[in-house]
Amino acid sequence: MSHFGASRLLVRSIGGSAVRASSTLVRRLGLRHVRGQQQRGSSGSPPAAWTLSAGHGREHRQFGTTSMVAGQTDAGQEFKGYGSDDGQFVNREAVKGVPKILSKPWAVDWSSVDKPSGALFKPPQTAAAWQSFRLSEDEVEQYHRDGYISNVRVLTEEQCDRLLEDYSLFLDEKKPHDGHGYFYEYHLNQGGDPDNVLLHVLGHWRITQLFHDIVFLPNIAVPASQLIDPDRKEECAVRLWHDQLFGKPPKHGGVVAWHQDYSYWNRTLPMKHLTVHIALDAQTEDPDNGCLRFIPGSHRWHRDGNPLPITDDTFGNMESIQTVLTQEEKDSFHPVPSRLKKGEASFHHPLTVHGSYSNRSPFARRACVVNYIADGVKSDTNDVLLSGTDPIAKGAPVKGRFFPIVFDPKWAQATS
Repeated sequence: MSHFGASRLLVRSIGGSAVRASSTLVRRLGLRHVRGQQQRGSSGSPPAAWTLSAGHGREHRQFGTTSMVAGQTDAGQEFKGYGSDDGQFVNREAVKGVPKILSKPWAVDWSSVDKPSGALFKPPQTAAAWQSFRLSEDEVEQYHRDGYISNVRVLTEEQCDRLLEDYSLFLDEKKPHDGHGYFYEYHLNQGGDPDNVLLHVLGHWRITQLFHDIVFLPNIAVPASQLIDPDRKEECAVRLWHDQLFGKPPKHGGVVAWHQDYSYWNRTLPMKHLTVHIALDAQTEDPDNGCLRFIPGSHRWHRDGNPLPITDDTFGNMESIQTVLTQEEKDSFHPVPSRLKKGEASFHHPLTVHGSYSNRSPFARRACVVNYIADGVKSDTNDVLLSGTDPIAKGAPVKGRFFPIVFDPKWAQATS
């Protein structure tokens, strides 16, 4: 048996346990009561470049015993929240979101696998297959002109439904997932208002096989390589920065205030980042279920090369950004709805101002976000970049187990 096959047997043997979503808040998150699904294996083999290493099942079991404790990294270093070394800003919400529950010793930590498993999609086998995921020149031009592109099909509805099954495993506070301690942050309701619920979590790629695989999805990783260099000098190898889930339940969904992503990420340099927002439910404008909106051209808004200041780290005060905008920026503040269909994605620049209003519709609005960095981006702090990860010294490249390469343009080059 191949090592890849052995790894699938390991996952099946410790598949997810049943979850009963019974609380009022979970009901408001708009999900049916479901049972945890065993992770699915792949019927095909990965390409040679993506063959899993020997003994990785033993590595899973080992990593499963080293979960983060609230407020500390695995190594015991205190987590102070994301912010600049001079204390100018500390994201207190990040500290509040640090998991207070240890992962079970048998819980698989998928960050130990730096390749897709094949559970969500069949990995490309040839250079031509990789090239098939490229954006058109018009789409690349639109991204650099407006700061985003939208309505790019990246998942089937069936793939979305499978991911939503895994999403539902994270909703019962009284019976957390066995791998709960692997989250970087976990907010069942970030603002705390039961009438304006916003589920927001980071790090789920470490917890389930399907969410692990989506960060390697070529439909998003290949375009990211085309778009991620703001100077348009090269197509870059791309690494995972981190993932996110956002959930807005029917009738009670909260807002995500207007913001620029890089305002939260300036602990890394240079600014070669990109965000992919994938709709797991259709995002509608009429009725508005909290669809993502962008401000075209706002990727040119900065303060002496720095992003706009953060005005609300809970995301709850929708219009708080208006307090830091110039009159010219206010005059050009014209939100454009994305209207993403289920399985469609948007790609946006790290300075593009975006946000979403509350969900008062009868429909849920759940989304998976994958944030990428160009290979070679460096840490600009001596603190941990993400809670529970290994510290990377200031000035050192961001790499390693928690920041895997998801695509390298060399993979799409034909060989003689």
